[in-house]
Amino acid sequence: MPSDHSNGTSKFDQAKLGQLDLESTNTDNTRPSFDPKRLPSEKLIDAIYSLEYDAEQVQAIIQEALSRSSLYIFDRAREMIVHSNSSIRYVGAEILGNFGVEVELGAGMDNMKGEAKSRSFLERSRRQALATMIECFQSETDPEVVAALIAGLGRNCATNELDRVCEYASHSNVSIREAVAFALPTMLEPSSFESKSETAANHYKKVKEILISLADDAQEVVREWALFGLAEILGGDDIEIINCLKNHLNEPNDDLRAECAYGLAVRGDDGCESVLAELLVKKLDPRTQRLTIEAALQCARAAFVGPLEKALEIYDSSAEPETSQDDIGPSREDILKALEFCRQEPLSK
Repeated sequence: MPSDHSNGTSKFDQAKLGQLDLESTNTDNTRPSFDPKRLPSEKLIDAIYSLEYDAEQVQAIIQEALSRSSLYIFDRAREMIVHSNSSIRYVGAEILGNFGVEVELGAGMDNMKGEAKSRSFLERSRRQALATMIECFQSETDPEVVAALIAGLGRNCATNELDRVCEYASHSNVSIREAVAFALPTMLEPSSFESKSETAANHYKKVKEILISLADDAQEVVREWALFGLAEILGGDDIEIINCLKNHLNEPNDDLRAECAYGLAVRGDDGCESVLAELLVKKLDPRTQRLTIEAALQCARAAFVGPLEKALEIYDSSAEPETSQDDIGPSREDILKALEFCRQEPLSK
């Protein structure tokens, strides 16, 4: 068991995960050096309570804790989330909100350790984590902790909390608005998209309207999650969504433009054609490159043949012969498949 840290320093709390004045804690003005993978679980939790690590290091601790996903980690996270120090509550919310999610996303049980190898343990823990987060969400006031809780509710598809999360859509804190944009689409029941239930239909309408509003947010990170939700999660040929995606094809960030182009492509809308042709010949982030290739495949226009051939040249010139591309990027086969489909289409289409 870790020692009682309830009276610990407030340095980390004031620093808010990353603004820590390292000079005040290190004579050589460097971060405390450590490898969380080498720490036993007790020391890993002690590192959180010490409040001496910056944002990047804290995230490394959280990721290592989640990779273990043990009963010990779970119990300590439930203690953290009700701690008097808001920075420690934040870490507790991050761990509980992500507990077991790696397995649900398809990482498989082989990568997990300890009790986490038991699916029944993970499912039971996630139910308990969700109940704890919902309870804490009722009274939490710290913006960063609220944001972490909202994101956790989204990851756990907490549909019953959707209306309460919607209340934060216009909050002044950007982290909260970002969390709302991230969480809301995943909190919809799958049946909401085509449901005849009045409640489900109202939820879909409310989420759609909020995401369209957040797509115009002053902060790019909020717009990014809102456009992702509209383009990839909310389905159908809703004209309001289509118009919103068209309106954001001129975003300064190519990642956001690609998101909009993809959303239009899967809906069969020609409005994405010129932007997509432009993006296909750029060297982009791997995920964005994959998105543009998938969009071209969905559209299958002869006009994309030239850009796709250029994309293939870029791929071949950038890939190392001995190594494969990042898993989240497109494969050579993906590009060739899109080329094959586009070559079959008439130029007049």
